[in-house]
Parts: sequence; structure tokens; C-alpha cells
Amino acid sequence: MLADYNRIYGTNIKHEQMSNRLTSHNIAIGIFRHYEKYIKRNGEKLNAKHLAFIWNGGGSAWKRVANPKSDQKQKNLEIYWTKVSKHL
Repeated sequence: MLADYNRIYGTNIKHEQMSNRLTSHNIAIGIFRHYEKYIKRNGEKLNAKHLAFIWNGGGSAWKRVANPKSDQKQKNLEIYWTKVSKHL
């Protein structure tokens, strides 16, 4: 996620800086806002499942919410979503 953030925003934040709660929060929000644009362009409304898939599977994992695949990555994302959704 940090490498993705650095690529998108042209920053050079180091992993060691992620122990700062505010820095971590801002990076997560930045990633979610970035991919929200693509989700909306695809005609979908951003939801918690999109966020969980991005968090666990990387930036393009949001595509698997509406278009699931029959592979191990999808299974892992669904397992993660089941865990996350219990806390919402």
C-alpha cells in the first residue's frame, strides 16, 4: 500500500514512518480517495467491501467486488471481507 501511495502521489514515505498513526491514516484515506474515482467511473458506488478489497488485495482488487474471479486471490479477499464485515 505504501509503495502504491508513493507512486500515486510522488512521495517517498518510508515504512518506518508508518508507526505514526496520523501518517498511516492519511495514507489510507489517500489510497481510498484515489481508487474511489475509478470505482465511480465504473458506475459503482464506493462501499465498505471495495475498501476492504483494496486494503487486502491492492489497488485493482476493487474490480473483483462486481466481477469476482474463480481463483485463490478471490477466495482470500472473500475470507478477509467476511472477517471485516462482522465488525461493521
